[in-house]
Amino acid sequence: QNQVRRVLYCLHGMESLLSLTGMECVPVNFSIPDYHVLGRDEYHHLLFPQYLAESANVNLSITDCDHVFGAVYVYLSCLGMCKLSSCILQNHVKFDSCKGQFKDRVFSISSLKELTFLIKGKKRGTYQNDVFPCTNGICLDYSKVCNLIDDCGDASDEVNCTNHFQCEESKDFIPITKLCDNKIDCSDISDECNTYCNRKMEQSSYEIVTGSVFGILAILFNMGTIPTTINAMKTARSIESLANNAMITLISIGDLFVGVFMTIILGNNFYHGLDYCKRQLEWLTSTSCSVIGVINSFGALVSVFAMTSLSLIRMSNVTRDISIPCQVTRKGALQISFICCLIVVMAIAISIIPLLEFFEDYFVNGLFHGSESRLFHGASDKVEHIKILRAYHGRLRTESMTWDQIEQLISEMFSNDYTGIPHKKINFYGNDAVCIFKYMVTYEDPQHAFVWAVHTLLILCFFGITIAYIRIERKSNKSAPTVADVKTRKVLM
Repeated sequence: QNQVRRVLYCLHGMESLLSLTGMECVPVNFSIPDYHVLGRDEYHHLLFPQYLAESANVNLSITDCDHVFGAVYVYLSCLGMCKLSSCILQNHVKFDSCKGQFKDRVFSISSLKELTFLIKGKKRGTYQNDVFPCTNGICLDYSKVCNLIDDCGDASDEVNCTNHFQCEESKDFIPITKLCDNKIDCSDISDECNTYCNRKMEQSSYEIVTGSVFGILAILFNMGTIPTTINAMKTARSIESLANNAMITLISIGDLFVGVFMTIILGNNFYHGLDYCKRQLEWLTSTSCSVIGVINSFGALVSVFAMTSLSLIRMSNVTRDISIPCQVTRKGALQISFICCLIVVMAIAISIIPLLEFFEDYFVNGLFHGSESRLFHGASDKVEHIKILRAYHGRLRTESMTWDQIEQLISEMFSNDYTGIPHKKINFYGNDAVCIFKYMVTYEDPQHAFVWAVHTLLILCFFGITIAYIRIERKSNKSAPTVADVKTRKVLM
């Protein structure tokens, strides 16, 4: 009796999942294409999910086969069910194939008038030659073909597969789904730095041009505005004027910092050029990246906090309905100075906290051990480090570890004569090529609580600005008729 091979959801224990979709497993006969062999059992009897079997019967390509490997990939590709993939069984089994293997082979002849051989199946009792002949002469079972491992020794079992990407230097194979996924899987970063991914610091000429224009204009305009507003503060005769100019000065300082940030980023873009992708981890772990990240965050936060304060101050002045401005007093000047200092301190604190070593378990996103390390690829996070350490030590006492504990265990993996693997930390600002504040986080990110707190603060600021100007607008509309009546009376008098 012929053995039935179960595929995908038809494996034992998974049929119940398929039944939830209202489908069942149906038989499909698979034969090695192009030729027949005298005495060979021409068919492999397979159990396929119903939707795949129906497509096989009408020869439809319904899947990209990116997620299947081994025998399943062989069957699907040769049944014509893989998009952009041809049958992997292009080499025929000849009489001298599989040297040193299958000593009990039985020679036969194929429809191509070639001498070949058959193998008697131990379980099925039928004769088959369902093996993959490597270019170097050895043969493999279908389960070892297109499985991301060079089982042949000359990569001929992988080279024509479409479900993988081959790293340039190491020649390792990784799933094609890991290509250009912003996570480094090849030790030489070739899975992210190639013609397919096109990684750059700035992605388009439009970004470069607009960034250059806005950055330079921000620097020039605010360098002219800051001295003017500072002089206006010195000569201010009312507390309202002093407060307005103080907030405008802070807004200009914040915008100046953002302009400096944009100019530095564009300078780095021209400096790194097309080599950025290969050097991105050196850049993202550098002190320069952290510094310009702080510059941008500080500038943006100072501007937002100052705009919020300015809006609230103006709303207060309008709603109090004070016709005569208040004179500048020592107490009033101190209050404004306190508000300015509070804005600056808050902006500095939010910008600097992610870089403090005390909080590294909340803000360090990974360790980069250098491009020559074969043990750690790219910027490995905590999960990846713990997985490697557990495999090395056999077991670990805890599922969660601090970065300090991880660094200590890594250093113990090597003898005293070897200094160990050098590493650099991917800090909070190293999440993006332009080293900006990490506003987009998920619940799995260790810094999510901090980022969501900053989001809440910014939303409150924008809400405050909106409410302030709505109230100012309403007050102005109410006072407009009164002013008009006064002017009319003066004309009549």
